[in-house]
Amino acid sequence: MLRRQTFLLGLAFFATGFLTSELVRRPASSAWPAMTQTALAQPVPQSAEPSADQTRTPVVQLRIYTINRGKLDEFVSAWREGVYRLRLEQGYEIPAAWKIEETNQFVWIVRYDGAESWEEKEAAYYGSAARHSLDPDPRQWIARPEGWFVTPVLP
Repeated sequence: MLRRQTFLLGLAFFATGFLTSELVRRPASSAWPAMTQTALAQPVPQSAEPSADQTRTPVVQLRIYTINRGKLDEFVSAWREGVYRLRLEQGYEIPAAWKIEETNQFVWIVRYDGAESWEEKEAAYYGSAARHSLDPDPRQWIARPEGWFVTPVLP
């Protein structure tokens, strides 16, 4: 278990190194919908918040979803046709996504570097008519969502 977690976090840090050389800061609060709120890892301490005089930096989040047994391929198909397309249309970047068949998990990285805060952007995304109308909605197959804001450690 520890080996898998170490691999996934290492993979996330490796991937985010290609995304930005600046630090990624965790916003003050998460705008994830209520269904995922309790499953998130502990928030980054407030001291990691950027001050008003700092330049806005991209926000990068690693998400790991454990998918209901037997539904991984359905989830991936619905995610690619719906969530992936919609997030790109709304200004997010998704540099990588993987499925781990042995553990029935889906791992992806979502990045946002725009004028709105992460909270504003996520609220707009989850509140949009396009998100509400996804059919099939891949969320129905998520047994356990996890998410972490990640900070690159390599130049």
